[in-house]
Amino acid sequence: QNDSAKQADVTVTAAVYDSNGNKVSDDTQSSASLGASGNREVSLSATVSNPKLWSVDSPNLYTVKTEIKQNDMVIDSEETTFGFRYYSFDSKGFHLNGKNVKLNGVCLHHDQGALGSAAYTDAMYRQLKNMKDMGVNAIRTSHNPADKDFIRICDELGLLVIEEAFDGWLDAKNTNYNDFSKYFNTKLSGTSTSLIGADSSMTWA
Repeated sequence: QNDSAKQADVTVTAAVYDSNGNKVSDDTQSSASLGASGNREVSLSATVSNPKLWSVDSPNLYTVKTEIKQNDMVIDSEETTFGFRYYSFDSKGFHLNGKNVKLNGVCLHHDQGALGSAAYTDAMYRQLKNMKDMGVNAIRTSHNPADKDFIRICDELGLLVIEEAFDGWLDAKNTNYNDFSKYFNTKLSGTSTSLIGADSSMTWA
């Protein structure tokens, strides 16, 4: 996004690094010209040969380092951590990287006991490490999307995540008729149609 009042010519570059900081892909780049206050999406494709796959037993992670350059100077950068993996569900269950895996999961509410509902990184790490040590390999976030550090820790420890948005869909929970079930099938209207990708034919679901 170009926040300036004049045209900007930029180059977007990216490369993939392993957990030891070694570059494992060639640099890939794309140039873009953006008008004043304009924005544009740029696609890049980098190849990593023979990547180590992420699994619950070997949570191998990589990082994409992305830079935006203008006049050969870096004006913005971002690092994105991810793992290579593939999965499927069939009549025999869940498969991760071609291997049948039993989900030994727990449901975790977002609170941390006496610490309350704030997302303390150390507290989340302690909690998730204890889960992993006792044999857990999957977490259901009950009943909210998780903090980004929670997801990062799960990636690092080798925990699968079922990230739940809410647990009340069509029916009210505990006779609470003002929970999300009240809005699940309600059509978007007014300012809500300005949500990303939304239009008036959609419901809040």
